[in-house]
Amino acid sequence: YLQNLTTAEKESGNPYPVQKFNFRLLPALKISLNDISFFVDNTSGRLHTPLAHLKSELRQFISYEGETLVSIDIVNSQPFFATALLDDTLFINNGMDISYNSYLGSPPYNPIMVVDLIKSKKECNDVRCFNEIVRNGTFYEEFAQLISNNELSEQEILEKRSEVKKIVFSAFFSPNQSISYNEELRVFKKTFPNVYDIFSHFKRVDHTILAKMLQRLESQTILHKVCKRISLENPNVPIFTIHDSIVTTSNNVEFVNKVFSDVLKENLGYSPEFEIKEWK
Repeated sequence: YLQNLTTAEKESGNPYPVQKFNFRLLPALKISLNDISFFVDNTSGRLHTPLAHLKSELRQFISYEGETLVSIDIVNSQPFFATALLDDTLFINNGMDISYNSYLGSPPYNPIMVVDLIKSKKECNDVRCFNEIVRNGTFYEEFAQLISNNELSEQEILEKRSEVKKIVFSAFFSPNQSISYNEELRVFKKTFPNVYDIFSHFKRVDHTILAKMLQRLESQTILHKVCKRISLENPNVPIFTIHDSIVTTSNNVEFVNKVFSDVLKENLGYSPEFEIKEWK
């Protein structure tokens, strides 16, 4: 598969096809050689494994003891975890005040200031709208309609989805100063002004802090809460993580999905929509 892909990339003039081939091959070789090396990212707390680094198109070639693997993914994952920044109770209960302080370093920030900011804005119409469309599991689609005055057809929504994701990711990852030239950031601010104010507060010292906080919340929730409960309740169930996704065998999907849903509801206030995909 990789050789065919490399050949196609050479023919299309894609730069560095051999380097890309080797980069994609390495995690596959590690899996085939039973190399279980892994590390945890100190910044985000994410678990990195050969399976997590495997090119997604190669998952069709992976099974576990002859059984088909299935991934359980959170729909709208980044916006879903971002809802914890928009509610002061969720913010504190998930330890995000402590996380934020650790990323800012010394001297420590005033934790009351950010909690009061969140509390003052959580009932604003745009914040409530943001939370609602995230919970519907159709965040990007409904956001596309919002910025298009509900005039899009279903096909047009699909075509606009990648553009909308770019707008949202700009809100999460771009420096606040870039709003002067970043059209995506201005669109997000116009649609969700109070959400933008909260996000920009976290990025005011270092624009990478917001992304780090969301990834830290994701890893803490999935690795240390969801996977822990699965292992305690049924230690024989094979589970693997790919950041915000949990992978198991097809006959364990129902159990894993239920625990996944229950733990997220307990910690973030509601259960999100999930996308379940067989690796074939």
